Amino acid sequence: MSGNVSNDEYVAAQIDSDLFWLESAEWSLRCPQFYADAIDPDVYVSREYAPSNNGSKAYTRLRESYSDGHRSDSENMRTPLPKTFVNIGHTTYGGLVSFYQKRRAGDLRAG
Repeated sequence: MSGNVSNDEYVAAQIDSDLFWLESAEWSLRCPQFYADAIDPDVYVSREYAPSNNGSKAYTRLRESYSDGHRSDSENMRTPLPKTFVNIGHTTYGGLVSFYQKRRAGDLRAG
């Protein structure tokens, strides 16, 4: 954040940006990447933010909620999607599936 921008201005700009992507660009209806952050396990595996057992519990809740979230993004997408967006979805969700298959909730950093 620039020294010339107040916190209020920054928040207002972020809200404007979020509204643009939601309302004008209709990103939630057009791009599978819109949903990816909500199901990304990165915060649970790359940061030491809590004792290991707390991270494992949070990660398990994330995994359990994934199937419901996937249904909602699939139902919300307008089809047909451009090939580029299909590739984004395949890469994003394919990577997450691979990640979840290789790791168990109790061993977040297992390779």
